[in-house]
Amino acid sequence: QLKNQMEIYFYGKWSNRYLKEICYAFQEISSSQLICTVQLMEILASNNQSFSEQLIRIVLQSIAQAHTNDLKSIFKFLSYILLIEDSLQIKRLQLAFEGINESGSGDNCQHFTGLYSLIRTSIESEQRRAYQTVKFLINLSNRNSSCKDYFSSTAMQWEFAINWLKQQMQTSWQWSPAQNVSNEDTDTRSFQRTRSAQFTLEQAQSLLQQTTTSNNDTSTNELMELNDTQSQSSSQSTLVGID
Repeated sequence: QLKNQMEIYFYGKWSNRYLKEICYAFQEISSSQLICTVQLMEILASNNQSFSEQLIRIVLQSIAQAHTNDLKSIFKFLSYILLIEDSLQIKRLQLAFEGINESGSGDNCQHFTGLYSLIRTSIESEQRRAYQTVKFLINLSNRNSSCKDYFSSTAMQWEFAINWLKQQMQTSWQWSPAQNVSNEDTDTRSFQRTRSAQFTLEQAQSLLQQTTTSNNDTSTNELMELNDTQSQSSSQSTLVGID
């Protein structure tokens, strides 16, 4: 239980400001020095939808506004929250990637766009922001089965991003074969073709392929079950006719 004097920073009128300061801290300080802060956020978000919504909204604002060189640390913070395994894990994934459209007023207004939308809007103007978001998605899918299942179920909402990344890897003039070059810590806003980006693309295509195969298998099984049902019905009708 939080002490009464601390509740104002997490649930009271200062909560938005305090959570923003935490996001700023992740941009300025090594995450290894913020372990206790991460643990506290995990405890507060666990099975707490209201706090989860507020925290994710603040983190998404930071991701949309921060310099692209600082995104890696913020995404790492968000990953801690999205990997909490409780009854709200899928809900938090939906909030982070799809956003929320519920209307409200004042402090109760929770409308915000998710990371799928951020990828789409960043493709034209800030390609590195778009790429890092795609990479974050793929990394999450590799770390947790619930995340992988969620991304498989929403593949149609991010397939466009993989098509864009594939096109960039084929046509971008900025080829950076050097090991020390990354889309996460360069000064340009433009996407660069790197080995890491190629690996991310391959993993994304693999996930999409698994999703397509799974959907096809499901459709085939459903069709076979339907045919079996129709065959049984037809056989029963024939037997009735003979009688």
